[in-house]
Amino acid sequence: MRIRGWFFCAAVAALSCTQVMSATLAQTGLRDSLMVDTLRRWSVGANVEWLDREMKPDGGGADSRMEAKTICLFLGYDVQDWLMAYGTFGETEARVKSLGRYDGSEFKFSVGLQASLWKTEVMDPAFMAGVLSVKAIGEVARYSFDAEDSGAQGHWNELSLALPFCYEVYAEREDVIDAIPYSLIVSLGPAVSLVEGSGTTRGVHKDFSGRDPIGFIAGMDVYISHNLSVGCQVEYFDHTTLSASAAYHF
Repeated sequence: MRIRGWFFCAAVAALSCTQVMSATLAQTGLRDSLMVDTLRRWSVGANVEWLDREMKPDGGGADSRMEAKTICLFLGYDVQDWLMAYGTFGETEARVKSLGRYDGSEFKFSVGLQASLWKTEVMDPAFMAGVLSVKAIGEVARYSFDAEDSGAQGHWNELSLALPFCYEVYAEREDVIDAIPYSLIVSLGPAVSLVEGSGTTRGVHKDFSGRDPIGFIAGMDVYISHNLSVGCQVEYFDHTTLSASAAYHF
């Protein structure tokens, strides 16, 4: 009955429009889309990151604790069913923790690859049925900062590699698909982060690098539908870096 009501309202609106519009309108029954084959391999999303790393000056001296807040957009393309190439771009606010507050937004961008190396289905026990997989992630990123209050400005480059083990648990029963997420993915694995940069603080120029390059990543993603996911991730090297994201896969 509700559908018939909508059809009736649409018909009335269409008849009303014909009284004031003389142009010929195309039929609305066209089903094919110009973009359907073009978009189906693409992913889009957004990411917020709170970065916290210890930096050591190359010429010796005391370490500095670098903190940054980053907001960026994500664009990915499935080169193969098992391989995605992606890029991010956005802005970063950074500070040397002991010198001032966040200010001076600057550009941040990255390019990377994510590959699914191996996966297998886990059938027993039934309540844990899901998919176990191993992924490899590699990314090159560049961050810039210009904190006017503290007089610190510069940039750093990061090469990061990770090998997370992922476990995806599905909502199998159709009668509860609308009530609970389509699937839940938890991940954990080792990571390497190589940071090199340079900066000027109150007129003093220094090159620096990340103190601890070896750490781990952990994360959780919830697929609200087959295409839409939201998640959070933790990275730990010398301090904890947190991020939250949302992504849509066409």
